[in-house]
Amino acid sequence: MVPDSISANTEFWTQRLATLQPMQPPYAGATQTVAPLLETMVWSWPEGVASRMQRWGNELEEPHWGACGAIAAYLARLNRDDAFDLGIQVGGVSLPGRIQLQPEYTAADWLRAFGAELTQLRQHFAGTRDAGAEEQTAEPAQGAVVERARMLPIQLQSAEAAANHDAVAIAFRVSADGCQIRYDAVRFERAAIAQLRDQLNIFLAGMVAAPDKPLSQQPLLTPTEQQSLHRWNQTAADYRYDACVHHLFEAQVECTPEAIAVTYRDRSLSYRDLNRRANQLAHHLRSLGVQPDGFVGLCVERSLDMVVGLLGILKAGAAYLPLDPTYPPERLALMIEDAQPPVVLTQAAVRGQVPQTEAQCLCLDGDWETVAQQSTENPEPLAQPHHLAYIIYTSGSTGRPKGVMIEHRSLTNFAQASLVDYGIGEQGPDRVLQFASISFDAAAEEIYPCLISGGELVLRSPEMMSSVAQFLQQCRDYGLTVLDLPTAYWHLMVAELKADPELNLPESIRIVIIGGEAVNPQRIAQWQQILWRTGSQAQLINTYGPTEATVVATAYKLPLPQAEPDPDVIPTVTIGQALRNVTTYVLDPQQQPVPLGIPGELCIGGAGVARGYLGREDLTADRFLLDP
Repeated sequence: MVPDSISANTEFWTQRLATLQPMQPPYAGATQTVAPLLETMVWSWPEGVASRMQRWGNELEEPHWGACGAIAAYLARLNRDDAFDLGIQVGGVSLPGRIQLQPEYTAADWLRAFGAELTQLRQHFAGTRDAGAEEQTAEPAQGAVVERARMLPIQLQSAEAAANHDAVAIAFRVSADGCQIRYDAVRFERAAIAQLRDQLNIFLAGMVAAPDKPLSQQPLLTPTEQQSLHRWNQTAADYRYDACVHHLFEAQVECTPEAIAVTYRDRSLSYRDLNRRANQLAHHLRSLGVQPDGFVGLCVERSLDMVVGLLGILKAGAAYLPLDPTYPPERLALMIEDAQPPVVLTQAAVRGQVPQTEAQCLCLDGDWETVAQQSTENPEPLAQPHHLAYIIYTSGSTGRPKGVMIEHRSLTNFAQASLVDYGIGEQGPDRVLQFASISFDAAAEEIYPCLISGGELVLRSPEMMSSVAQFLQQCRDYGLTVLDLPTAYWHLMVAELKADPELNLPESIRIVIIGGEAVNPQRIAQWQQILWRTGSQAQLINTYGPTEATVVATAYKLPLPQAEPDPDVIPTVTIGQALRNVTTYVLDPQQQPVPLGIPGELCIGGAGVARGYLGREDLTADRFLLDP
C-alpha cells in the first residue's frame, strides 16, 4: 500500500507536470541546434530596492524568495497567459513554480501568494519518494520533478545555487546586493538582456515607491521606450474639422469644375456635372424628410449613379447605408431592419434585390426625371462634423453583424490624412482605381481622397477582372496612377507578374495601396525583384485598420530597391505607423503599455475612432474605451 501522503504528493506532481506551461523568454531568438554560448550580465539593485528586497526575503522562508518573487511578477507583466511556469530554487533544487498574478495584487498580496506557492512545492517535494526508494510504486519521483523543472527555459535562483544551463535560455540569479543574468548568447542579443534589466529596475523601483499600488499598474517602460511611444504618437495635423468631406469636394469643384471626376467604361462626369447631380439628389432626399444621423440605403451596381448616390446622401445631411446587390437577401434584410432607413436608393436592374421594406425605394435611373426637377445648387449645410457619414456592417463571422457608425469628422480626417500619408495628389491629379464594393470601407479610401484632390476616379468594370493580364492592360489604357487593392488580389497579381516576364506593371502606376489581410513576405520579395527588373518606381503601401477606426489606422511604405534584391532575403514588412491624428498603443490586459518588442493588444485612438455599434450599447461599452 502507498501511504495517503505519498499518494497526495504523487497526484500533485502528476497534475503539475502534465499541465506545465513554460513561459517563452521575452526577446529570445529562434531555438538553435548548436550548443549554447553562455554569457553573464551583472548589476546592483537600484537605490532603495536592496533593503526592501532583504525585508521581503526575511518575510518568506528563504531570503532569495523575495527577489525571485519580484522578478516573477515582472515576468508575469510581460506574459499574456493567465498562468505559466518557471524553474524556481526551493531549498537546493529547482522546482516548477506556477505563476498566477491577479490584476488586483499589490506587492504584499503577491509575495504572500508567491511564498505560499513555494511552500507548497517544498512540502509536496519533501513527501515524494526518490526514484530508487524502497516500496517505490508511483511516479513522478523527486528526480523526475527536478529534471522537468531544470528544463524550463526561465530559472529563478539564488546567486549561490549551482548553475545549470543544459536547456535553460535565461537564469536570474539574485543576491542581497543585485542580480546576475546568465543567458544563451546564441538566442539573445546583449542589448535585449540590457532591456530586460532596465525594465526590471523600473518595475522594482515602482514596487518600492508605491507598495500599495496594484502590480498590474506599476510602470515597465524605460525612459527611452516612453520617449519612443511619445514620438510615434506625435501625429497631430491641423486639418479642417469644421467641414464634412462633401464640403471639401465642393471646394474642389470650384477649383477644377471642368476636370473629369469619375469614369465608368466610356462614360464620365466632370466635377461640375457630378456636383450638380448630387445636389439635385440631395435636395430631393431632403424633401423626403431625411435628417442628420438618419440613414439612406444605397443598393446599386458599380456605376456613375453609385458616386452620385454617395455624394447626394452626404449632401442631404444623412448617412449612407451601402447595400451590395450581390449579397444574400437575408443579409440585406438584416441590415435594413437594423438601420431602418426611410429611403433606399437603387436602380431598375437591381430593384428586385431590395428586400421588402417600408422604406421608400427611389431608382436613380428610372426616377431621375423627378429628381432632376430639383435645384443644382449646393444645399445649405445640414450635417455637422459630429453627425454620421456612413454605417458599415461587419461580416458577422463571429456572430450577428454589427453596424459600425462613422462620423463625418472621422471620414474627413482620414480623407485629408491619406493625401499626405499616401502621397495622393502630390504630383498633380491622380487617376485612382475604384476597386472595392462600397459595402467595404476600402471604397471610402479610393473615392474621397481622389475627389477632394482633383483626381479622376475610374470605376472597375467586370471585364477588368477576367484575368490579371486584362486587369493590367486596362489599368494601362486608363493611365491609372494609383491602385488600391485587396492584399489577396495583389498576391495574385504579383504571382502572375513573377511567372510571366511578358507581363509588366503599367508605367503610369506610382502608388499601390494594399490592405485587408496580412501580406505574404514571399510576395514582397517577388515584388521587389519585379520593380528592379522593370525599373518601376511604384510605391507599395501596406495598410492596416479595422472598420471601427475609419478605413485605415496605420500605413507602411516599403522602400524601393536600391540594388538588385537578394532572392534569399525576405524583406520585413510591418503595418507601419499611425496616420495623421491617429494614435496607436500596444497594451496589456490591464490597459498598460507593454515594453518594446513585447506582444500585446493594439488599441487605436484619435480622430478615426467610430461612434460605436448601432443599437449595441453593451458591445460599444466593451470595445470602445476611454483613451488613457
